[in-house]
Amino acid sequence: MGRPNWEKTTTDLDQYPKPIPPENICGTEYDIAHAKWGKKWRLPSVQEMRELVQKCEWKWTTYKDRDGMLVTGPNGNSIFLPAVGFTNERSSWNTFDDDLNPTIQVYGYYWTGTLYGTEGTDNARACFLFFDKWGEVSFSKRTNYNFRSSGQSVRAVTE
Repeated sequence: MGRPNWEKTTTDLDQYPKPIPPENICGTEYDIAHAKWGKKWRLPSVQEMRELVQKCEWKWTTYKDRDGMLVTGPNGNSIFLPAVGFTNERSSWNTFDDDLNPTIQVYGYYWTGTLYGTEGTDNARACFLFFDKWGEVSFSKRTNYNFRSSGQSVRAVTE
């Protein structure tokens, strides 16, 4: 098996090197952060994203002219997650608040390295984090738009 093709954008599982990847790709050859940035970098696991949602304080803010969430942990350390949407072959999710201000991005979507399931069509889906400017911060395992081929953002982690 050769190196995965990171340019694939199809939901046709036969187009990928392995139709059903491991349930957790964090730190493997299928992990885009690990492949692009090196061995110490990887996608966060679904458990790490849940911990971020449950244990941290989330605040909508602007940082370096980007809207998004400032996420502060119990130890006082923080990260900024820009509001970014996603795209796939069917549509681009509108990331802008058109009614109030067409320049303000309002949604964030970030991949985890955890597959949603391994049975039927669920193997085409992966877990991700969702947030919006109205305060909904959730861990999502299933939506209409979480196919592995969707163009969502990555926030890599390191040990």
